[in-house]
Amino acid sequence: MFDRRRRARYGSYQVAITIIEARHLVQNGSPVVVVKVGNQKKKTVVREKTDSPYYDQ
Repeated sequence: MFDRRRRARYGSYQVAITIIEARHLVQNGSPVVVVKVGNQKKKTVVREKTDSPYYDQ
């Protein structure tokens, strides 16, 4: 459980996120995943015309 009495540790960290796949999306034609961490934003490639895109990015 998170202890509010602990002090936050600030510094530079590296985070690795892997987007594998999505399943049974509402058909919008061109799904893309957007991940935002802090002030950085990254996008996957757009997968055309599918409701179950595979990314592995």
